[in-house]
Amino acid sequence: MCRACPPSPSLADAAFAAGRAARRQGDHQAAIAHFRDTLRHCPEHLPAHNNLATALQAAGELDEALQIAQQAVALAPDKAVVHSNLGALWQLQGDNDQAIAAYEQALRLQPDLFLAHLNLAKVLSAAQDWPAALSALDAALALQPTAGEAHLERGRVLSKLQRHHEALAASERALALLPEPFRAYIDQSVMLGELGYHHLALLSDNAAIACHPDSALAYYNRATVLRRLNRCAEALQDNHRAIALQADYADAHWNASLNSLLLGDYTNGWPEYEWRWRRTGADPQHYAERPLWTGREAIAGKTILLHAEQGMGDSIQFCRYAPLVAALGAKVLLAVYPALMRLCASLPGITQILPQERTEREVAFDLHAPLLSLPRAFATTLETIPAAVPYLRVQRPRRMHWAEYLGAKTRPRIGLVWSGNPSHQNDRERSLPLARLCRLDDPAYQWVSLQHEPREADQALLAEHPHWLHPGETLEDFADTAALIANLDLVIGVDTAVVHLAGALGVPTWTLLCYHPDWRWLLARADSPWYPSMRLFRQPTPGDWDSVLRAVQQTLAQTRFTPARAPLPNEDAQ
Repeated sequence: MCRACPPSPSLADAAFAAGRAARRQGDHQAAIAHFRDTLRHCPEHLPAHNNLATALQAAGELDEALQIAQQAVALAPDKAVVHSNLGALWQLQGDNDQAIAAYEQALRLQPDLFLAHLNLAKVLSAAQDWPAALSALDAALALQPTAGEAHLERGRVLSKLQRHHEALAASERALALLPEPFRAYIDQSVMLGELGYHHLALLSDNAAIACHPDSALAYYNRATVLRRLNRCAEALQDNHRAIALQADYADAHWNASLNSLLLGDYTNGWPEYEWRWRRTGADPQHYAERPLWTGREAIAGKTILLHAEQGMGDSIQFCRYAPLVAALGAKVLLAVYPALMRLCASLPGITQILPQERTEREVAFDLHAPLLSLPRAFATTLETIPAAVPYLRVQRPRRMHWAEYLGAKTRPRIGLVWSGNPSHQNDRERSLPLARLCRLDDPAYQWVSLQHEPREADQALLAEHPHWLHPGETLEDFADTAALIANLDLVIGVDTAVVHLAGALGVPTWTLLCYHPDWRWLLARADSPWYPSMRLFRQPTPGDWDSVLRAVQQTLAQTRFTPARAPLPNEDAQ
């Protein structure tokens, strides 16, 4: 019986008992009715407030559940559990700050409240405060060392902290403790993949599918691993299974696009690629509320804004479509990153170059199109890629400036780039330490670093190679880099914007690819249909840069360079 209520009417306690029975049977609406009845008879019945909030939450009525939980806090501000319950509801509402405050208050009142520690860790993870989340999980596990869910969450947090081996150990501990191992298998697969153990990750995915053969997530996860193993046809089958189970599964559609594009199936790949805006963690599409040009709308006489997305290399690769849009009779505005504006101003048919920004500029246009949607708009296939190079121009005065920097030519000039954007999700696989690339060093060639900002470890090594020219930050933008490249006989580099630039200029380019390449490089070919002057050197097995560099050395030894390479055919005299 509720002590705060008059003892004579036992109706409150009877209604409360009926509500709990309904909850156990999963009848949330009946439980809600009984708990409301309890509070009519006894408005200060704290357990009824707590249970009503929980039943409303289960029924999806979150706003009212939050109100009831706040009433419970007002009734018993010194009770840790009511603050913890309130935190859970704020968490469901997506208000991380309020949830954190509620959980912290619960723990001030009762430091040994396991569930408050665990839920606090989850909301801190949602807020991406990984160190604080790990601290909360350690506190939870100090209270309940065999809590499988806490070990599972700890593995995820350790993974975000790049402590991958510890994360894997935590997921294995969760696997041993959880009665339902599905989520642990999924997490284990992800962590094994982060460590490069893709064949082992595949076993975890198979186990997850055995647990839940109707899980779209499990098939999507396995497709991701199969793609990393270059087993793209099998991965595509799993993508289709995931989509059959969940038609609006954006990540599975996105993954399907990558597999189709890697396989050269552009007809199916480009439409699926449009799901990129809806995938997990995607940035919002710029100008999404404005009319989108899909290739079907007539644009003669209209103004269209083409805008950059993703990385610098993507912009360089796909700006080739801008003159094709202009040829349809449109007035073309091109928005790109500031470092590309001077370079892209050389594209024919462009009316105006604008700086790309995350917020919409006040510029008048009728339609817009992201650059990477243009291949779909033009129904591009492998056979119809607009691959005429060079399609970017180099200013003659800038080329002459860098010719003077290089000095009199006495031997072939080779540009080098060994690392890309360190924040790229695949940087660990696609970038090289300079120390590995130094094996190419040969006095028969003049070596030129095209690395704009070398990493700290590489800067010291560059100092040990003073015969390598390194303009570094004196390269103001990509127009400068292009003018320097125009003076070179060859560019050798990993998958970065610089090799896209060299390919767009028609300069001989050797691109060094990790075992699982980005979709644009396709599979198993030594050439690129996007860049006729480019040659691809691929890792035969994951992480095997030694074989790649040996192949480069052998090819370099067999290459005969002309004494002087003619200027680029579309060099701009301005």
